[in-house]
Amino acid sequence: MRSFVKSKISLLLGGLIYMCAATGIVHAKVTVVACVGDSHTYGWALDRNQAYPAQMEEILQRSDGQWVVHNFGVSGATVLRQGDNPYSTTRALAEKPDIVIFGFGPNATRSPNRGLIDAYFVSDYIDLISEFSQLRPVPKMWICLPPAIHSTAYTASPD
Repeated sequence: MRSFVKSKISLLLGGLIYMCAATGIVHAKVTVVACVGDSHTYGWALDRNQAYPAQMEEILQRSDGQWVVHNFGVSGATVLRQGDNPYSTTRALAEKPDIVIFGFGPNATRSPNRGLIDAYFVSDYIDLISEFSQLRPVPKMWICLPPAIHSTAYTASPD
């Protein structure tokens, strides 16, 4: 499991560094990254320094020291506005990030949310992204694919 997580972090970081170079983010100032998402972002069942935002910040700080990565992950959160635990963007928006990384999906599959997925998941996700699009300058944004659930030991149901 840890090697899987490390490979995902490596891919994400490699892509982030490439994106910054390709899009011209220059380090004349500190670049602020907001990691927005659910328990996978928060680092559920991990020490805070093991969650991917903390590992990302450590690696990026070693590159040039001009990065701040905020972990705005909330365990149990969903993009579904009518869901059982809708995500609030208030804290993340207040940081006026240069880059936003979104990671949602599994909590929308929990029992109380299943009936909402088809009708609202995509539109609510777009609405959430649109909130960040209102910032000036508009941040670079990445959407992470939801992790697959391969085992019944890790169900997305609270039952």
